[in-house]
Amino acid sequence: MRSLLYKEWVVNQAIIISMAVLLIAGSMFVKMFNDTGQNPIYLAVIFGLMYPFIGDMNENTNKSENLINSLPVNRTEIVTSKYVSALLFGVLVIGITAFLKFFSLFEENQFIELAAALSFIGIFIAVYLPVFYLLGPRFVMIGMAALGLLGFVFIPMLVEAGMENGFWGLADVYREYSNDLLSAILIGITIVALLVSWFISVRLYAKKQF
Repeated sequence: MRSLLYKEWVVNQAIIISMAVLLIAGSMFVKMFNDTGQNPIYLAVIFGLMYPFIGDMNENTNKSENLINSLPVNRTEIVTSKYVSALLFGVLVIGITAFLKFFSLFEENQFIELAAALSFIGIFIAVYLPVFYLLGPRFVMIGMAALGLLGFVFIPMLVEAGMENGFWGLADVYREYSNDLLSAILIGITIVALLVSWFISVRLYAKKQF
């Protein structure tokens, strides 16, 4: 497993560093031109969602998957390394955003913001990887286009509609329960989704021919 994670780092090193730099620059830009003090945690989420697409596109270009399957590693480890590396990158970008102090580490909602961001990335990974193993590399290009459309068109529209309608009762739920409980629920749902997703991905990848 350690060797596979190291492979992920070597293959995607330039991507990881470039995205980290872009995240820092983007966060600085948001901070500089945002007088409301709004947390740019959404930037970390966007980069966390982009990484699996870009990483798999890079791997497909380099044909590294065929090489990996010729090595003495089993397919369960290969799939697991994909989940772990994607989640580690999500933790990295969220950690960078927290480190830059664009929101206080001691605010009441701090932990739930981190939990929500990590859960969003985790559930996305739980959906993305089984679909990727089912449909193959063609899905990457289609998925990138869909993610761009979703991120820049539909999500802003959804947020605006939610603000006008009190987020359809979710705001009341948020106020009713403690942040720690809501954070635990989010993380719990994400863990379950990832485990189910991993199980499906292992079965799908075991049937692939190389």
